[in-house]
Amino acid sequence: MLEDAICNILNNAIDFSKIGQEILISCEKNGDKAIIICKDSGVGIPNYAVEKVFQKFFSLARPDSKKKGTGLGLAFVKEVIEVHKGSISINNCPAGGVEVIIQLDLLS
Repeated sequence: MLEDAICNILNNAIDFSKIGQEILISCEKNGDKAIIICKDSGVGIPNYAVEKVFQKFFSLARPDSKKKGTGLGLAFVKEVIEVHKGSISINNCPAGGVEVIIQLDLLS
């Protein structure tokens, strides 16, 4: 389930970035936590939607195709991370794009 959750984050980064834009993913250990960061250079999340993206059935249109997903992907991701006693946050980056930070307890 963790693999599927991380793949969902990466697929969203791809869907919301233009072709050729950079997507960075990193993983580091900080004490007893694993920190996974995915940062894209896409269009970002409208301010009104930042607090809603993890809600079931909330979806934003992809910039190129204007199609919306089911609105279940990020809700699934959040649930998987929480089942593993972790946390997830998503924020717009000042220079554009989105940063997703997942923290997982390595001792669980």
